[in-house]
Amino acid sequence: MCGCQPTKLNDLESKISESINKKMIQEDVYQEGVVQMLLLGPGESGKSTIIKQIKQIFLGGFTKREIKEYREAVYSNVVEAIQTLIRGTKKFDFKLSNKKSIRFSKQLLKLPFNIRLTEEICKKIAFVYNDPVIQKVLLRGKEIQLIESTKYFLDRVELVGSEKYIPSTKDICKTRVRSTGISETLFAFQIIDVGGQRNERKKWIHCFENISVVIFVAAISEYDQTLFEETNTNRMSECLMLWKEITNSRWLQNASEILFLNKVDLFEEKIKSEPLGNWFEDYEGGTDPEKAKIFLLNKFLALNKNPDKNLFTFFTIAIDKDSIRNVFVSMKHSLKDRKMDESGLI
Repeated sequence: MCGCQPTKLNDLESKISESINKKMIQEDVYQEGVVQMLLLGPGESGKSTIIKQIKQIFLGGFTKREIKEYREAVYSNVVEAIQTLIRGTKKFDFKLSNKKSIRFSKQLLKLPFNIRLTEEICKKIAFVYNDPVIQKVLLRGKEIQLIESTKYFLDRVELVGSEKYIPSTKDICKTRVRSTGISETLFAFQIIDVGGQRNERKKWIHCFENISVVIFVAAISEYDQTLFEETNTNRMSECLMLWKEITNSRWLQNASEILFLNKVDLFEEKIKSEPLGNWFEDYEGGTDPEKAKIFLLNKFLALNKNPDKNLFTFFTIAIDKDSIRNVFVSMKHSLKDRKMDESGLI
């Protein structure tokens, strides 16, 4: 069992590393076969973002068709975000500050999620978003299931409305598209991604056969949030329960397991104002992010009933390209060392 945390490379090292890793990956695919990995975790944990990063790091980026689809996803995220904020004013019994905001908000609530955003629409969105009352709602986003990328996209919404708008790689990684069904991504590993919402989990067991590695993604920044599907259930409690089932599953007893404690950047920022002790009575580390991260890591590790299980842990930032590159390279070497150790070569 080991715990690892990726470090950032500088730009030159990153380019050299990426070139070497791509070559190593191509050689491994042809010489050693492909390791099957199952990517699991609850909804909103960051699994889809990890797949996006894999595509740009190891598979040459996104196709024109994919970029077009992600542009539509950005439009959908923007509409969902502003509509959720507007509805939040009613939930909190707030009144918009002027008649223009009220008029525009009524128009925006009628927009379909699949609309092609224009400059005119985005100017209205920007006007409503900058209303002081909407900004108050934004601060209470966790109470209204506000999508994580709300501030990112609404802060630059007028750029999104441009006819020439093409989503950047960062925009693509920030989009939220809820995973459904089962998808596969092939590079040095074959990663099978399954939707994380509760209604998708019944499909998980159909993917367990011939799996060599399970990657479980947990968003540690969500310790103070509730489920999208069930607003009375804490996300971290649900995640821990799900991890307990996966790590002790008899169907996966021979598989190596990799635990990604994700969204570390958001966690370190949040813990400054949202004490972890409010949700975990046995936590005594105050606002120290390192103590808090180790505390949560130990919560996950304690649920594993097999001390001999081959388990690797990483603190990750799925939105950070270097973070994910370093994790997968380290993970690749760790799995290769384990394979050699089992064969008696080391």
